[in-house]
Amino acid sequence: MFFSKASHAASGWEGFFSEGGRLQFIYPGPNTTFTFTNGSSLTLENIARVIGNFSDVANGQQFYSKFCSINFDNPTESIDVTQPAAHPLVASEYATPVITTSDSTLSGYYIDGKGQEEVAILSVLSFRPESLTEFQEVAQQFMINAKRDGKTKLIIDLSDNEGGSSLLSHDLFRQFFPTIQEDEVYRWRVGKAFMALAEIFSADSDDFDPVNATEGEIRWNKSWFNYHSDLNIDYQPFRSLEEKFGPYTIKGDNFTNNSRWNLNDPILTSDAIHGPGFNITGYDSRKISTQHFDASNIIMV
Repeated sequence: MFFSKASHAASGWEGFFSEGGRLQFIYPGPNTTFTFTNGSSLTLENIARVIGNFSDVANGQQFYSKFCSINFDNPTESIDVTQPAAHPLVASEYATPVITTSDSTLSGYYIDGKGQEEVAILSVLSFRPESLTEFQEVAQQFMINAKRDGKTKLIIDLSDNEGGSSLLSHDLFRQFFPTIQEDEVYRWRVGKAFMALAEIFSADSDDFDPVNATEGEIRWNKSWFNYHSDLNIDYQPFRSLEEKFGPYTIKGDNFTNNSRWNLNDPILTSDAIHGPGFNITGYDSRKISTQHFDASNIIMV
């Protein structure tokens, strides 16, 4: 509802009070007063943004004649509404970043205020960048530079993050905490049709050879309906269709076993054709050991 720098940076959204939305048909009065829990208040003038051409409109009758009356013989002039330019991801309210991706989805900042010289900020507006590898590299370089520049405290700003690739969230977590195995578990509800698909996909993938496989065979093998495609709760391959798909009864309903992604699988990660085309930090060839910020000195907003 209200303006926030993060929302404005991510999409240009300025809140209902400036954009209209559900409040546009209700006159809010000349001012809006905000009262805070500490007893203080702030009164701001409400300003209307007029998009119609109000030349020659000085009273209600002229307004009605120009905008409300319909004359098919002499149609009124068209209203020229200027479309706003595409909004950049980094708003003018933000400080100049010390490092940023080319699309500004990820940006790093230093706070120079007195007593805050040790604080760095990583703004993550989206996990849907134009380049996944650039996002990864900028995050890594920011942490290296921040440590070099004496920054010991980190604020991770996710306040208006629009989501995106969950693989990037895995990667960023492991860059912050390279020695901690992130925990992500999922399962699906099981029905007759689900089990029929699982049996078909799994049976046709028993002899899968990734080196000589066709495009269709690779996609078939990576389907979630194939028990070979992911790992069990202990990060080990499932040994059978029954081990993964069960079904397992929980509170009267049927589910699969808990599963995890196999992030060491190049087809899922580093393969640019079938995956995102980059290795996730902490897996395969991208294992790092240096943690640049202590967990007690990191906060998320």
